[in-house]
Amino acid sequence: MKTLLVVTNGYPNKSGSNSTHSFVKGSVDELKEEYDRVDVVSPTPYYPQLLSWLDIGPDSYTSMNDFGDYTYDNVTVSYPTFFTAPTSYHRRNNARYVANALSDVALDDYTTALAYFCDPAGLATQRFCETRGFDYHLVIQENSGWFEELADQPRVHRLWEEAKTIFRVNPGDIPRLEAYNSNSHYVPNGYHPETFYLVSQEMAREKLDLPREETILVNVASLKTHHKNQLNLLRGFKQIQGEHPSSLFLVGEGPDRDSVVDEMQRLSLSEKVSLVGRVPHEQVNLWMNAADLFVLPSYHEGNPTVMFECMATGTPQVCSRVGGVAEALSGGLLIEDPSDSSEIAQAMSKALRTSWDEDEIIDASSKYTWGSIASTIFEKIRS
Repeated sequence: MKTLLVVTNGYPNKSGSNSTHSFVKGSVDELKEEYDRVDVVSPTPYYPQLLSWLDIGPDSYTSMNDFGDYTYDNVTVSYPTFFTAPTSYHRRNNARYVANALSDVALDDYTTALAYFCDPAGLATQRFCETRGFDYHLVIQENSGWFEELADQPRVHRLWEEAKTIFRVNPGDIPRLEAYNSNSHYVPNGYHPETFYLVSQEMAREKLDLPREETILVNVASLKTHHKNQLNLLRGFKQIQGEHPSSLFLVGEGPDRDSVVDEMQRLSLSEKVSLVGRVPHEQVNLWMNAADLFVLPSYHEGNPTVMFECMATGTPQVCSRVGGVAEALSGGLLIEDPSDSSEIAQAMSKALRTSWDEDEIIDASSKYTWGSIASTIFEKIRS
């Protein structure tokens, strides 16, 4: 029997109400066709309920979450818990905690072991496989900033050296990885064509109850301003209102919501910007189709899934030149300095003035379906 172990820092829950790390599920949903059994293990931090009630510690460390074990098709998804805390000591030891949690639910042997992210999932998988004598493969999903933090750590160098295969979503990092492991390959993220596809803008706006004639910009991202850069997006959006009166919809939720609201009020944009919150993954397709322009001015990315999803709808984009964005983006403009709100404004203004070829953008997206990406991963693993 062919079995696959997938260890990941996150995985969407059964209901889809929390679609964290949906790109991992995208790969798994295709890879499962090559195996008789797939075990997905996503160890989840446990934080004492009392401290949650007292509002101590970050939201991510909570015992009250939306995740519960479930099964679909030939895939079993487990969320074993491990205790940790937001301290440097615990962060250094998270891989050990995750490895212990992994041992509680995983089998002793698999045909293939595949880890998503270096820390802690990859380091934990390395420990797990060492004690059982079989190989592991590694998909490095860390964004560009996180990757740089890890790249100087000796324990991560050893992780790279001992992996049978390495996949990286940013092609610019491949030469660096090859210094540790010659079997390193560029494999981008992707999208599900059954979920993301062209819908007429008129129909999308009607379903979302949006005005037909208004110019609409959309951002789909967690409200983490140090990462996704919503504050500079708001400042740039303010600057284009004279030339392009428009509305901006921020789709997503996150810990920096209050900071975003404060900046909206400071810029007098409360009537022009809407915080949509988290929506079901399938509804994101409607938001992308409803938009005249999709904007992703992140400080750091690996290979943003939303970029490929948006390409599948034919909607033009403005994205930061970070991670693997420049190599994959079709139908859009690049921001060189995401900390410069004026540059963001200029890029948005130019994109709104440009006539884009919808069919050309959609055609360019076809090579990034999860089926195509998973086939590449499986072929490299098998060779």
